[in-house]
Parts: sequence; structure tokens; C-alpha cells
Amino acid sequence: MELLMFASHTASANLQQFHTWVGLVDIHDTLVEPEGASTDSRLTIQFAHDFRRSRSRWEVSFSKFTRTDAGGSRELPQPSTRCLLVDDRLYRYERRSSGESAPVTVVTPNRRQAGRFVHEIGAVLSPFSIRQQPVHAWLANVDRHRLAWDQGRRGAIRREGDLLILDYGYENRPEHYTFDLAKGGALVRERIDKGEYQTSAAVEMVQVGGIWVPSRVEYTLDMVGPTVRKLRRVMTWTRSEVNVKLSESEFTLAALGVPAGHTVYDTRSDAISTYPGEPAPLPPRDLARDAPVTRRSWPRHAAWAVPAAAAVVLATWLAVRKRRAARARPAQPPS
Repeated sequence: MELLMFASHTASANLQQFHTWVGLVDIHDTLVEPEGASTDSRLTIQFAHDFRRSRSRWEVSFSKFTRTDAGGSRELPQPSTRCLLVDDRLYRYERRSSGESAPVTVVTPNRRQAGRFVHEIGAVLSPFSIRQQPVHAWLANVDRHRLAWDQGRRGAIRREGDLLILDYGYENRPEHYTFDLAKGGALVRERIDKGEYQTSAAVEMVQVGGIWVPSRVEYTLDMVGPTVRKLRRVMTWTRSEVNVKLSESEFTLAALGVPAGHTVYDTRSDAISTYPGEPAPLPPRDLARDAPVTRRSWPRHAAWAVPAAAAVVLATWLAVRKRRAARARPAQPPS
């Protein structure tokens, strides 16, 4: 139990050094479906995240999205999306491949919507979390409630050099986690078997400005049974800067490149306005300055584990495919 708490404190100490994180990550996804169809996509996410104020800004750009099936391979153009998450409000500004811009949409993501709307920044931050909790909080939770030994679970903890290895879960659904105590208590390996699917993740960490950050993540998802699918994701951070100064202007619609006069659609109230105008992306300056310092330091909707982010990609693609198939199917006369 002392090992778990030591690992928790180590991970917490690393995370608490973060004020801001700015960088660029390349993502390569490969999805193979039962019939042999596959999707191969490459995208980059340029991001800026303020841990203390729970604010994020990011841009998603696709360089490749190839769909291969019995009909051959074809490129499917994907829009470039710029997003801002601040004060539990998400702004999405989408520029299509044709050069046209969609209206800025404003939503307040709830738990059900979180995966749909913020999975991109969730993927970037995922190496710092397990099951939607920061790594240190998850480790402390295991210790506090003894989940590995109660409720029909079993667990074993051992240390091999700088590595803390936790075998966890049910006998027929094992989970294996490896934390590197010499690298900020980071989760560096994960393997989960849920019966109907198995996941694995390997994380490489690098020290930037005295703080351990991810440099590469390789993730796999294998679904078994009647819906066999395989997903492989490789994330490579090509740029990482920590604790750079980010002004309030970094988290505004102007920072997203929204031009004056552009339409803003608020899905919460069905209100349509013109930028610049309401709804404002930030509270008044004096309120922001006088905000209580007790605000959470971990973004409510961003703590997505790598498996969750990848599962969102899979679920989104399957939903799109289902809708397309429904549109293509000829209408049947009523019986």
C-alpha cells in the first residue's frame, strides 16, 4: 500500500508543476473492420492548455483520411476544426475542404456529450489519466478503497527497479498497469482484458523543463466476438513547451481566427448571433481576475484515458457508416 501512495505522490508532484502546456501532436489511426474494410487517417492537433484555469484551445487538421473497401480506396476530405473550451463552454469553428466556414457552435458538454465534442483534447491529455481520473487520484483511490482486494477483485503490487507494476481486476478480466517512478510516476504500460475487447497502451515520456510529458503513445484496441474490429493509434508529440505564458487573449474566438461578422449558433438556447457579440467567450476581465483560486486544476471533460479516446473514434466512425448505409438503402413499400 505504501508503494501505491508513493506512486500517487510522485505523479501528483509532476502534475502540480504544470501551469500550461503548448504543443503539436501527430496522430495515425488505422481501423480494420470484419468485412476487411479499413480506414487509414493522419491528423495533427495543435494545442494550448492552461491547467490552472481549466482552459483549452486546439486545432485539428487532417492530412489523410483513406477509406478502403470492396469498391477500392478513396480519399474522404475532412474539415479543419478549431476549438475553445473555457468555463464549461465549448466553441467549435469548422472550415471545410471547400474553403467555406460553418457557423461557430457553442455547447455546454454534459457527460454524455463529452466524448463527442472534446475527444481531441482528451486524447492529448490522456497519458495523464486513467478512467477519467488523473493518474495520482486513481492510484490514491485504489489505496483508499482497496478495490484490488475487495468486491471480488484481486490485486498484486510489486516493484522492479523504478517500475511499479499493478496486476488488478477480476480473475477472468485482468488489468495490468506499469508506472515509472523515475519519470513522474507516469503510466507507461497498460493492458486490459474485458472479454469482449482487449486494449493495450505503451507510453514514452520525456522531460521538458523539468516536467515529464509524453512523447509517444502506441495504443491498440481489439474487439472480439461477432463484431471483430481492430484499431491501432500512434501519437507522436513533435513539439512540447511547458509553463509558457498564455494571456487571456489566447482563449478567445479571435484566437481561433473567427472573422468579424461570422455567425455564432448557441445550441444551448438555439440563439443565433454575430461575432463579436454575445455569447462572449470569456467572463468580464474583473470577474476572471477575482475568480476563486479553488477552481479545479484538472479539466472536467478532458481527463479521457487513451482507451476512451480511441473508443470514441471507433464509435463515431461506425455511427457515420450506419447513417450512410441507411441513406443508400432503397425505401421499402409499406406492407
